[in-house]
Amino acid sequence: MDWLVREQDELALDEGIRLKAYLDTVGVWTIGVGHTGDDVFPGLVIDRAQAMELLDQDIEEAVEDAEVVCDGFWEDLSGPRKGVMTNMAFNLGRKGLAGFKNTLKLVASGQYEKAASNMMLSKWAKQTKGRAVRLSHRMATNQYAAR
Repeated sequence: MDWLVREQDELALDEGIRLKAYLDTVGVWTIGVGHTGDDVFPGLVIDRAQAMELLDQDIEEAVEDAEVVCDGFWEDLSGPRKGVMTNMAFNLGRKGLAGFKNTLKLVASGQYEKAASNMMLSKWAKQTKGRAVRLSHRMATNQYAAR
């Protein structure tokens, strides 16, 4: 799973690494690489190794979510495109990714350029800007965008 190692790096760049708990843009306590949950609270401080451990756990959950949402075509996806689905699941959760019904239909049928264009029409793309541009580029081309 070389793509998964690459996706860890991509997520760290997209999310950033914060070692002190903070309130994110929607008021959720967050730490590390976008980690949220009952184990995050005001004043919590972790080190980089702990942040990477949390990322490993969170990525495992995001892969599971992406596999469930992409049931029936997950195995047909290339590594870079599995990374797109995983990155989106990490950012949006299973329910959020599942909401991309038209995009998912296009991905399932191998219409990757149309899927990429459709991704960019979403509210998510307006909110995540650079991330959405990079992920849609990867969906269309099967290549990681330069940073």
